[in-house]
Amino acid sequence: MNPKRTPEPVVARYITLQEAAVYLSLSPKSLYRMVDARAIPFSQINIMPKNPDAPKRVHYRFDKMKLDAFMAGNSVEMPNAS
Repeated sequence: MNPKRTPEPVVARYITLQEAAVYLSLSPKSLYRMVDARAIPFSQINIMPKNPDAPKRVHYRFDKMKLDAFMAGNSVEMPNAS
């Protein structure tokens, strides 16, 4: 008889703006500014409301791998003190 195994927890690759702000140690307001300036990689999800008169909602998602690459690409190295 096979005992039931508990499935492995899913680790999210795409995170919300609030989660990305925590991940990068930034305020959500600072991250919104970076998104507005297109200074950081993100994906935009437009959600159309059921009511056609209501405005559409926009959600942002951030790929943790791209955030890591962004941080590595913006790293400042210390000059050699020779």
